[in-house]
Amino acid sequence: MRNSFTIVLGVLIALVMLAYMFAFTVRYDQAAVLTTFNRAVEPELDAAGKVIKVGSVKQEPGLYFRWPWPVQQVEYYTTRLQILEDQLEELQTSDRFSLVMRTYVVWRIKDPLAFFRGLRTTEAAEVQLQSMLRSVRGIISRYAFTDLVNPDPEKLRLREIESQML
Repeated sequence: MRNSFTIVLGVLIALVMLAYMFAFTVRYDQAAVLTTFNRAVEPELDAAGKVIKVGSVKQEPGLYFRWPWPVQQVEYYTTRLQILEDQLEELQTSDRFSLVMRTYVVWRIKDPLAFFRGLRTTEAAEVQLQSMLRSVRGIISRYAFTDLVNPDPEKLRLREIESQML
Protein backbone atom coordinates (compact mmCIF):
# COMPACT_ATOMS: atom_id res chain seq x y z
CA MET A 1 0.00 0.00 0.00
CA ARG A 2 2.74 2.44 0.98
CA ASN A 3 4.80 1.53 -2.07
CA SER A 4 1.89 2.19 -4.49
CA PHE A 5 1.29 5.62 -2.89
CA THR A 6 4.92 6.55 -3.51
CA ILE A 7 4.67 5.44 -7.14
CA VAL A 8 1.45 7.43 -7.72
CA LEU A 9 2.99 10.50 -6.09
CA GLY A 10 6.11 10.14 -8.22
CA VAL A 11 4.03 9.83 -11.41
CA LEU A 12 2.01 12.94 -10.47
CA ILE A 13 5.17 14.95 -9.83
CA ALA A 14 6.61 13.75 -13.15
CA LEU A 15 3.42 14.79 -14.98
CA VAL A 16 3.51 18.24 -13.40
CA MET A 17 7.17 18.64 -14.42
CA LEU A 18 6.39 17.54 -17.99
CA ALA A 19 3.46 19.96 -18.18
CA TYR A 20 5.76 22.74 -16.95
CA MET A 21 8.37 21.85 -19.59
CA PHE A 22 5.96 21.50 -22.53
CA ALA A 23 3.35 24.19 -21.80
CA PHE A 24 3.12 27.90 -21.05
CA THR A 25 0.29 30.30 -20.32
CA VAL A 26 -0.42 33.80 -21.53
CA ARG A 27 -2.38 36.08 -19.21
CA TYR A 28 -5.00 38.57 -20.40
CA ASP A 29 -2.55 41.49 -20.00
CA GLN A 30 0.38 39.81 -21.76
CA ALA A 31 1.69 38.93 -25.16
CA ALA A 32 4.23 36.18 -25.63
CA VAL A 33 6.82 35.63 -28.33
CA LEU A 34 7.72 31.98 -28.77
CA THR A 35 11.22 31.60 -30.18
CA THR A 36 12.72 28.51 -31.74
CA PHE A 37 16.50 28.50 -31.35
CA ASN A 38 16.22 32.20 -30.49
CA ARG A 39 14.37 33.10 -33.74
CA ALA A 40 10.80 34.33 -33.95
CA VAL A 41 8.63 33.50 -36.96
CA GLU A 42 5.93 35.67 -38.56
CA PRO A 43 2.61 34.05 -39.44
CA GLU A 44 2.14 32.96 -43.04
CA LEU A 45 -0.98 34.31 -44.76
CA ASP A 46 -2.72 33.29 -47.98
CA ALA A 47 -4.00 35.75 -50.59
CA ALA A 48 -7.26 36.25 -48.67
CA GLY A 49 -5.39 37.14 -45.49
CA LYS A 50 -6.19 33.91 -43.63
CA VAL A 51 -3.51 32.38 -41.45
CA ILE A 52 -1.87 29.32 -43.04
CA LYS A 53 0.88 28.82 -40.47
CA VAL A 54 0.71 30.26 -36.99
CA GLY A 55 3.56 32.60 -36.06
CA SER A 56 5.50 33.10 -32.87
CA VAL A 57 3.30 35.75 -31.24
CA LYS A 58 0.62 34.60 -28.79
CA GLN A 59 -1.68 37.43 -27.74
CA GLU A 60 -4.82 35.54 -26.78
CA PRO A 61 -4.90 34.42 -23.15
CA GLY A 62 -4.71 30.69 -22.66
CA LEU A 63 -2.58 27.59 -22.50
CA TYR A 64 -0.08 26.89 -25.31
CA PHE A 65 2.38 24.10 -25.95
CA ARG A 66 6.06 24.31 -26.83
CA TRP A 67 9.22 22.26 -27.01
CA PRO A 68 11.34 22.43 -23.85
CA TRP A 69 14.40 24.63 -23.44
CA PRO A 70 16.83 24.99 -25.33
CA VAL A 71 14.68 24.37 -28.43
CA GLN A 72 11.96 26.92 -27.67
CA GLN A 73 11.83 29.79 -25.22
CA VAL A 74 9.05 32.22 -24.33
CA GLU A 75 9.50 35.99 -23.93
CA TYR A 76 6.60 37.70 -22.13
CA TYR A 77 5.66 41.35 -22.69
CA THR A 78 2.98 43.33 -20.93
CA THR A 79 0.33 44.94 -23.12
CA ARG A 80 -0.67 47.43 -20.44
CA LEU A 81 0.18 51.11 -20.58
CA GLN A 82 3.59 51.81 -19.09
CA ILE A 83 4.75 55.15 -17.72
CA LEU A 84 8.32 56.35 -17.96
CA GLU A 85 8.92 59.43 -15.86
CA ASP A 86 12.15 61.35 -16.18
CA GLN A 87 13.82 63.36 -13.44
CA LEU A 88 13.21 67.03 -12.67
CA GLU A 89 15.28 69.28 -14.88
CA GLU A 90 15.76 73.02 -15.17
CA LEU A 91 15.15 74.48 -18.63
CA GLN A 92 15.34 78.01 -20.02
CA THR A 93 12.73 79.59 -22.24
CA SER A 94 13.60 81.82 -25.20
CA ASP A 95 13.14 84.93 -23.02
CA ARG A 96 15.60 83.56 -20.40
CA PHE A 97 13.10 82.45 -17.76
CA SER A 98 13.88 79.24 -15.92
CA LEU A 99 11.43 76.38 -15.64
CA VAL A 100 11.72 73.23 -13.59
CA MET A 101 9.91 70.45 -15.40
CA ARG A 102 9.37 66.77 -15.24
CA THR A 103 8.60 64.98 -18.47
CA TYR A 104 6.99 61.61 -18.85
CA VAL A 105 5.85 59.34 -21.60
CA VAL A 106 3.10 56.74 -21.63
CA TRP A 107 3.83 53.81 -23.93
CA ARG A 108 2.73 50.30 -24.76
CA ILE A 109 3.92 47.41 -26.88
CA LYS A 110 1.56 47.04 -29.83
CA ASP A 111 3.63 44.68 -31.99
CA PRO A 112 5.44 42.17 -29.76
CA LEU A 113 7.29 40.56 -32.68
CA ALA A 114 8.76 43.86 -33.87
CA PHE A 115 9.60 44.75 -30.26
CA PHE A 116 11.35 41.40 -29.80
CA ARG A 117 13.38 41.85 -32.97
CA GLY A 118 14.31 45.45 -32.24
CA LEU A 119 14.78 45.78 -28.50
CA ARG A 120 13.96 42.51 -26.71
CA THR A 121 13.63 44.05 -23.21
CA THR A 122 11.59 46.86 -21.70
CA GLU A 123 14.78 48.19 -20.09
CA ALA A 124 16.31 48.75 -23.55
CA ALA A 125 13.11 50.50 -24.65
CA GLU A 126 13.20 52.77 -21.59
CA VAL A 127 16.80 53.76 -22.33
CA GLN A 128 15.81 54.78 -25.86
CA LEU A 129 12.71 56.59 -24.63
CA GLN A 130 14.75 58.56 -22.07
CA SER A 131 17.11 59.79 -24.77
CA MET A 132 14.10 60.78 -26.90
CA LEU A 133 12.59 62.65 -23.94
CA ARG A 134 15.80 64.61 -23.45
CA SER A 135 15.91 65.68 -27.09
CA VAL A 136 12.20 66.58 -27.13
CA ARG A 137 12.56 68.70 -24.01
CA GLY A 138 14.64 71.15 -26.03
CA ILE A 139 11.48 72.28 -27.82
CA ILE A 140 10.51 74.25 -24.70
CA SER A 141 13.55 76.54 -25.14
CA ARG A 142 12.10 77.84 -28.43
CA TYR A 143 9.08 79.38 -26.70
CA ALA A 144 8.66 82.35 -24.40
CA PHE A 145 7.46 81.97 -20.82
CA THR A 146 4.17 83.72 -21.70
CA ASP A 147 3.47 80.99 -24.27
CA LEU A 148 3.54 78.42 -21.47
CA VAL A 149 1.97 80.29 -18.55
CA ASN A 150 -0.64 82.93 -19.24
CA PRO A 151 -4.00 83.93 -17.72
CA ASP A 152 -5.32 84.50 -21.25
CA PRO A 153 -6.09 81.09 -22.80
CA GLU A 154 -5.82 82.57 -26.31
CA LYS A 155 -2.10 83.28 -25.82
CA LEU A 156 -1.20 79.80 -24.60
CA ARG A 157 0.62 77.64 -27.13
CA LEU A 158 0.60 74.39 -25.19
CA ARG A 159 -1.25 72.42 -27.88
CA GLU A 160 1.29 73.50 -30.48
CA ILE A 161 4.17 72.50 -28.21
CA GLU A 162 2.52 69.19 -27.46
CA SER A 163 2.00 68.39 -31.14
CA GLN A 164 5.66 69.19 -31.87
CA MET A 165 6.75 66.89 -29.06
CA LEU A 166 4.65 64.06 -30.44
